[in-house]
Parts: sequence; C-alpha cells; structure tokens
Amino acid sequence: MHISRRTRQSASYVEHRRKKAAWVLAGFIVIVTLGVIILSWVSKLSMFKIYNVRIDGADPDITPSLQSAALSVLDGYYFGFFSKSNALIYPRGAIIRSVKEASGRIDSVETHLNDLHQISISVIEKTPSALACPDFPNLDSDDISSTTHPSTILSPVSIDQCYFADKSGLIYAVAPDISGNIYPRYYIPEVSSASSTALIGDYATSTEAFLRLQSFYNNVQAAGIEIESVLIKEKGEYEMYVQNPDMSIAIIYFNESRPLTDELSNLISFWNYMITNTRATKKTISFDYIDVRYGTNVFYRVNGGVISSK
Repeated sequence: MHISRRTRQSASYVEHRRKKAAWVLAGFIVIVTLGVIILSWVSKLSMFKIYNVRIDGADPDITPSLQSAALSVLDGYYFGFFSKSNALIYPRGAIIRSVKEASGRIDSVETHLNDLHQISISVIEKTPSALACPDFPNLDSDDISSTTHPSTILSPVSIDQCYFADKSGLIYAVAPDISGNIYPRYYIPEVSSASSTALIGDYATSTEAFLRLQSFYNNVQAAGIEIESVLIKEKGEYEMYVQNPDMSIAIIYFNESRPLTDELSNLISFWNYMITNTRATKKTISFDYIDVRYGTNVFYRVNGGVISSK
C-alpha cells in the first residue's frame, strides 16, 4: 500500500500539535500550581494576618463569646490553601453569620478592617418586643371578683422567670425582674421548662399568631385600656387582664376563631360606649369580664351580676 508524502507530513503535523498541546497543558498546570503555592504562602504571611477582633455595641457578658465566634471562623483555610485570617480575603459573610448565631440577642452585625491586623465588629442588640413567661399569671384573688373565670383563681402560681421575645416571637434572653407594663407580658404555661435557659431559641407562639396578638395588644392599649397581661391558652384562646376604671381587674376573652381585627373593633366600640354611658350617669363601672368571641354580640358581667350582652 502506497502512503503519499503528504499523508506522512499530515500525520507528523497532527502528532506535533498533540505534543505541543500536552506541553502547553503541562506548563499551564505547573504555572497554576506555582501560583497557588505562592499565593498560599503570601496569604499566611504575618504582615497580613488578623490577630485581634474588636466588638462594639454588645454588652460585656456576651462580648467574649462573640469574639470567640469570629476568631473560630478565621482559624482555617479556603480549600486547604489560603488562610482565612488574611486581611485581604477574610470571610466577612461567615463572620457575620457566626456572630449572629453566637447569641440570640444580636439583631444586626457589621464588620470592617481597622488595619491589617484587626477587624472591628459592630453589633446592635435586639430591642425586646414582649415578655414571655412560662407559667400562669400570679393573680391575687383579692384583686379579682370571686365570680370571675375559675382559671384565674385556681391556677395562679408564682413566676420564677420571664424571657425577652423579639418581634417574631423568638425567645432570646432571660429577662430581669421588670415591674410595670414596659413590655407586653404574655403568660404561656404550655412552654414551661425547669431550666432557666432551655426556652431560649424557642418561639412563644407562631410568628404569624404573635404578630396578630401584638397588633391586638397595641390597639387595645392605644384605645386607652390599661393592660396588665395576657394568658395564651390552647387552640388560639386568650385571656387579657385589664384595669377597670376603679383599678380592679377585668378579663377580656378573645380567640382566633374569627379575625382578631373584628374582635378588636367590637371590644373598643363596646368599651367606649359603656365607659361614656357610665360617666354620663356619674357612675363607676367594674367589669368582671368581657367576651368578644361571638361576633357583634359582646357578652359581659359587671359587679358579679347577671350575664348581659350588647
């Protein structure tokens, strides 16, 4: 079989191109490898190393844990080669996430370089939206008429501890002993716990229900009704304890069986009508309870009398 000279040249050319491509690929791999080695070495140089983490805006009791969380992120390598503590390539996003996870009290985190050896982390702690108390309200029977609902007379026990809840209903910190109505106070016996910190990280109720309850609470308060606390019961049932004009305690029953906005409207309309009417007659009214769970019919009882509706 005759092989032409042109064919032999073509095969030699293809083989030459293959060898050249192999050498180019090998050279590229060598260059990349050397580049990785050099960059890895540079990333570990002490002149670029972050040694210190400064925390601004956090209370002293959680500052050490936030620093530790940030430093733990810096203690490692990208892909096993490049130091995460290098000031030029430090993992800003991972530090922010780690610091947030280190304490449920943190609302927002920002970080920036002070110099090549220190980063500054500015945090803003959460503002409490409510107090969540894992027990029944400690109501004194002397402060409530003996004709009120049995649950408020038979179940009260002492409160050992309440917790701060954020705007989503997340329980995030142990609360100090707070008197007065600085924050809405919700009693939630269904989430009771023997540990003083076991509830941290749990939710007082679902976020959706918490937001509806907060709106109901704020609007009742805005209507001039002084609220003491709210008992969150099972199946969307609530008891709100409010002050009568004579400073005694009345119970408002409401639930999630119908929109809380409707129950709120009925409650405020009823309250304003009754208070205005009694003022006009120069009398003082004292509710035992007001029940707005049944549509436009508001059931109530005053001074231990018979049940009425409006």
